[in-house]
Amino acid sequence: MRDFALHRATPRKTNALHDGTLRALVDTMPAAVLVCDARGDIVLSNAIAREIIGAPITGDARGPGGSFDLFRMDGTPIAPEDMPLARAVEHGETTLGDSMIIRRADGTERVILTTATPQRDEDGTISGGIAVFQDITERERAARDLATRERIVERERVLFQTILDSASNPIIYVDATSGWLRVNPQADKLFGHVIRQDAGREQYTSQLRFPDGRPVPFEELGTTRALRGETIEWQELVVVRPDGSEVPVLESAAPVIVAQNDITGVVVVFQDITAMKQLARVRDEWIAVIAHDLRQPIAIIMGYIKLLARVIDPGITQGGKFFGHIMTSAQQLNRMVEDLLDISRIEAHRLALVRRPVDLPALVRSVVDRSGELTRGHVVTVDARGAIPLVDADPGRVEQVLVNLLSNAAKYGEAGSAIGVVIEAADGDACVTITNRGHGIAAEDLRDLFKRFSRTRAARGGRVTGVGLGLYISKALVEAHGGAIEVESIPDHTTTFRFTLPRCSS
Repeated sequence: MRDFALHRATPRKTNALHDGTLRALVDTMPAAVLVCDARGDIVLSNAIAREIIGAPITGDARGPGGSFDLFRMDGTPIAPEDMPLARAVEHGETTLGDSMIIRRADGTERVILTTATPQRDEDGTISGGIAVFQDITERERAARDLATRERIVERERVLFQTILDSASNPIIYVDATSGWLRVNPQADKLFGHVIRQDAGREQYTSQLRFPDGRPVPFEELGTTRALRGETIEWQELVVVRPDGSEVPVLESAAPVIVAQNDITGVVVVFQDITAMKQLARVRDEWIAVIAHDLRQPIAIIMGYIKLLARVIDPGITQGGKFFGHIMTSAQQLNRMVEDLLDISRIEAHRLALVRRPVDLPALVRSVVDRSGELTRGHVVTVDARGAIPLVDADPGRVEQVLVNLLSNAAKYGEAGSAIGVVIEAADGDACVTITNRGHGIAAEDLRDLFKRFSRTRAARGGRVTGVGLGLYISKALVEAHGGAIEVESIPDHTTTFRFTLPRCSS
């Protein structure tokens, strides 16, 4: 293409293009301006035009140039006669908002948006032309960058959806800003209907239940907690489908975090545990049957031991000692069988509580008195502090928790050390604290202490018998009442178990 150059034509008095007012106006305009006369000679240009073109403007509106070339946006050259000013002067055409590329003498390119219009005398004769153009290089670059980003985003979206679709587990992604959902076919199958992208998470969260049948409150939903920055690892829930069928699942949820801890979304993964539940049910039924069948022979053994202990010659001291060992072992076996039965009830959600108002200090003192054999060698103190409300509890099950904690305090405490029991009010409910002095519990053992069949390393390596069911059952019993249990331990100092029970509502 040709070069626009400043060419001063011989002025004509009747030509308004050479008016000083126009020159001043062109110089002050915020856009690049070129003005040519009727012959196509460039007679005016402003500093912005010279800056964009990047060279002195030498030439006319139609002739070939040397300081820059013009190209259409598709890269094809623009012929001299097709230049906007040339078309304006020679054909009276008006060009509005044409985008084109300037390739300057130094090889750099700029993108301009051009408008050109002819100028006419009073009789309609074309007396010249004006071209106004704007450098839109950065805007075009931003647009290209945006288009590139959009292509990248689309590619990532397709990749993400492909990953979702290929996953075997139901997965739901929730966008933190828009609330839109991305799901895979497995999620639609799990919930029994198509989960729409723009219908919000209520379309599936309303189907979630806790294992006991309670709806999951909004603030406890995996997505809600993950949007707060929490990570949920496999909490057990139940999905209720539109046809009324129920599917037990494990739900995990995690926030998707980018730079500066900005949470952009949440990924929720479900695992159908129907098969696992069926196996667990078969196992629990087998445990319940075996444990139930063991109760009768154990009861017979204990009965005959008691009978023999009454009729045996007191002078045969060695025989009496043997009978005592047999009775102790039979009682221990009986407790293990009862623990197995409790586990089957707990995991089948068939644990029944016979609740009534209970005077907790009186119950604790009574249990301590009856547990003298379990705590032999230790002094057990009971301290009831302040006004303690009646609790809504099953006294037999509370006694079971107390006996287990007192037995552990005696078994794992230092010989001859005291065991302290404190009962007090806590946030309107009642709290029981049992503390013993001894080796304590290592920090790595505390995390799994209330799990089924969990025993500390010290317990496994020592002579204390047990299978690791007592604390698991105690936790389940306390939580079944609506309370909570916790443990604190200082190695080689003290271990404290603390549990709460809800007060009576009336």
